[in-house]
Amino acid sequence: MVYTVTMNPSLDYIMYIDKLNEGLVNRSVSERIVTGGKGINVSYVLSQLDIPSVILGFTAGFTGEYIKQEILQLGLTHELIDLKNGMSRINVKLKGSVETEINGQGPEIFPESVDILIERIKKLEKDDLLVLSGSVPATAGTDVYRRMARIAKENGVRVVVDATGQLLTDTLEYSPFMIKPNIHELSDIFKREIYTIEDVVFYSRELIKKGAQNVIVSMGDRGAVLVTEQEYVYREARKGKAVNTTGAGDSLVAGFIYSYLKDADINKAFGFAVETGTVAAFSEGLPQRVDLKKIKI
Repeated sequence: MVYTVTMNPSLDYIMYIDKLNEGLVNRSVSERIVTGGKGINVSYVLSQLDIPSVILGFTAGFTGEYIKQEILQLGLTHELIDLKNGMSRINVKLKGSVETEINGQGPEIFPESVDILIERIKKLEKDDLLVLSGSVPATAGTDVYRRMARIAKENGVRVVVDATGQLLTDTLEYSPFMIKPNIHELSDIFKREIYTIEDVVFYSRELIKKGAQNVIVSMGDRGAVLVTEQEYVYREARKGKAVNTTGAGDSLVAGFIYSYLKDADINKAFGFAVETGTVAAFSEGLPQRVDLKKIKI
């Protein structure tokens, strides 16, 4: 079974505007509300590829109840933990000539609630796959992904990590099966500007030396690079108009998991992952089954 962790899910209030005028009243052309969170996105795209998963994490307040209702309506399975205080965050995403986002903070997550989630992670079994993706509220502790990765390794559970900075690097000693920084996150980790394919490969191999088994670095419309200890593969992005970049990285992760579980072929999984991310970027929302079934690798 695949388990996805979303520590800080949200309601994304997406507003479409012609132009943002600061200091003035702005009116949207249209709007919609979707359930957000990187792990939830991964679970949704997996469902479109007929791979079941269980969503783990936390919700709070009336927004948390709405998130759970939406998850169930999407046909997804969750074991989200209810927090007693606060409310799940609302993110406002303004889409016009440029995209502007205002992300909410989310509820406080106290140690006793984190411990409940950790106990659930301990029940995962060999051949399960755990996806750790997205941000972690400061109150939950910066070591929560490291703790989960350690438990997963002890239980023979493969781990995929799509997180930033220390959240990602702290998991490396427990040999995550795949990590997916984007090129900007890779630059942040090493505190230097990384642009060329050669630099991507060099610094990805530094992460492999620290314990990662496979590294996929996404580079937006430039494509992505897969780096293993033995080789690297670069795939250009398919040309087209990017409609919505939100969720493209999560879709890439889901595509990789789907293909690898199906064929156990890293290179093939990488190719399918890049195509899945591209479908997402060319779509208004997350990719749908009808479009994903057209992917040929």
